[in-house]
Amino acid sequence: QQQQQQQAAGGYPQEATSTLIILQPPGLEIWIYNAWWFELILTLFMVNFFGNIFKYRLLRREKWAILMIHLSFILIIFPLAHSQNLAQQKETTYMNFC
Repeated sequence: QQQQQQQAAGGYPQEATSTLIILQPPGLEIWIYNAWWFELILTLFMVNFFGNIFKYRLLRREKWAILMIHLSFILIIFPLAHSQNLAQQKETTYMNFC
């Protein structure tokens, strides 16, 4: 019975790892992250955040907390979109090189 308990304890990390692999299908990157509409959504979010800064006058001192939230989203989304474009350029360069 002790051997069964040790095997069960030893088998748990393997099961947890396989569960993580199942949650991320292999075609997810192709269907979502490399799609043109994903870049469109990122661009619309950026435009919306910039527009809201001026529409709601978030540059005033009383609204700096909300401004920081908007700027943080902009600082998260912009490098994401930029790194995605760089990855596509590298992939294209690599494919042309081969």
